[in-house]
Amino acid sequence: MATLQKTIMSDNSRLFACIENKSLSQNLIKRIPSRETVRLSESALKKYVWADFNYRDENISVFSGTGDLMLFVENQNCSERILKELVEVFLD
Repeated sequence: MATLQKTIMSDNSRLFACIENKSLSQNLIKRIPSRETVRLSESALKKYVWADFNYRDENISVFSGTGDLMLFVENQNCSERILKELVEVFLD
């Protein structure tokens, strides 16, 4: 299990994980919990995917631009347990 990051972004969200695995981005949407709430950016059909969804009442965003996955949470004080669960979902 990778160590969680605590990088605060300009919009006050927290970058909590960067998963370096190009094959994951190809199946990104299949791995997102609560797929019915996923909103994709217009560029999802192009070179990158930006997906927003809700997981255990937390607003989560996933970005894949270079093939790596970057996971963000809106609430900087989100439970570490929830964030670790999410990382496991993507690594499963």
